[in-house]
Amino acid sequence: HNSPSRRCPCCTDPTMQSEEQENAPRTKQAQRGVSMLISIGLVCGLSMTLQSLPSGQRLELPSAVVNDKYDLNFGVEVGDHVDANNGNATFRCEWKHNGTLDACFDLLSRRLDEREISHRQPWIVLGDSTMNKMVTALVSGLHRPDLIAPGVSLKLKMLRRNDRRCQWMVYFGFPALNNDIDPDDRIPWVLPNYSRGEGPVLYGAKNPFCYDSSTPVGQLHNIFLNSSSANPEFTEALTTLEYFAVDSARDVSLPTKTTTTTQETALRYLRKQYQGNKSANTTQSASASSSTQQQDNRAICIVNTGLHDMIIPNITTRLYVHNVLDYWKLLLTTDDERFHPACAHLIWVSTSATMGFDKVIRNDFIEEWNQALLDLFSSSSKRTPTQAILTASFLRDHITIVDVYDNSLHAKHMDNVHLDPEEYYAPFSILFLNLTTHQLQKSLENE
Repeated sequence: HNSPSRRCPCCTDPTMQSEEQENAPRTKQAQRGVSMLISIGLVCGLSMTLQSLPSGQRLELPSAVVNDKYDLNFGVEVGDHVDANNGNATFRCEWKHNGTLDACFDLLSRRLDEREISHRQPWIVLGDSTMNKMVTALVSGLHRPDLIAPGVSLKLKMLRRNDRRCQWMVYFGFPALNNDIDPDDRIPWVLPNYSRGEGPVLYGAKNPFCYDSSTPVGQLHNIFLNSSSANPEFTEALTTLEYFAVDSARDVSLPTKTTTTTQETALRYLRKQYQGNKSANTTQSASASSSTQQQDNRAICIVNTGLHDMIIPNITTRLYVHNVLDYWKLLLTTDDERFHPACAHLIWVSTSATMGFDKVIRNDFIEEWNQALLDLFSSSSKRTPTQAILTASFLRDHITIVDVYDNSLHAKHMDNVHLDPEEYYAPFSILFLNLTTHQLQKSLENE
């Protein structure tokens, strides 16, 4: 892919690219902005890999960490560095090369039990196409028999699905976007500000309300018990599994009139989908109110971002860490007393390794960024004033890191960033399969 052409090299249907472009809403502002974007080549399966730069254009990325010191006013203090192999077993586990995920299951199941996470709380996955592939493997695994107990299987009912990168606003419950909408009713869209570390950079920067990723398949499933001996109560869905795409730590693909980032739009959707209005519950009777309080609809969130962030022009470690902190704050806290935080617990999946074919999405940068986030969990970490609530203690209590880097570094890849489904995504999904069934097994024991 030495040519800067933006034609999708991975579409099985040669008309897919033109059809998406025809359906994608456009603005003159976006078309003018595209002329300023750097020339980019695409790698199959992920429209995000820089291959060439025009003359005079330099893409500056962070150099490797020197002496483990960061020049961050909100990161770790100079000289303070968290050892990835010591002192963090209470909030971090690692999937090593030729190793298992048993330690991760033990850690996460214990942490979820300690926080009394209900089996009915939804499982929400946010990330790029690498996370989407894990969810696809997880959905396949949930169809296996005897997961809960002998003779007891699970039944999935798909409630919603989206497989077009320019139809996510519809998925989130907004009307279809087209040029026939009255200008006063149109949702404003502006080009991403790269000085703030905003994405998208590629297709999504050219086509408003579209993602860079070509295959972010959104999906929402209800999970039921499928057993003749099951308690009649379980004719209702036990829990929910949902995935939606968020490509970068500060993603502005899907703004609305009241939100700026895709994350904020997703949060608005999560509140509507799972929480409702908390203040409305105060008008209920005492017994009903007690029941409402017992049902915690905050999600168990599985999140990653990193690969797409690396192609943002002039991105730095400092800016990436800052945006991830804002992302975590959005999911784990609330500034609206009507709602609970979106996530009861956040499982952060470290960014996986690449094959090393790309000059921008590089493993030394990935290692640096993964370490920079881990350093935030040290006791001496600082924050900007708006991030002050995210103390090291708060992060250790509310976030568990699943470090997949070592395994992904040695695992078979299908392209520069995607790994082999059978060798990587399937066994990785089993961790969350076992956690889901662990929560459901508890529900049977309590009946």
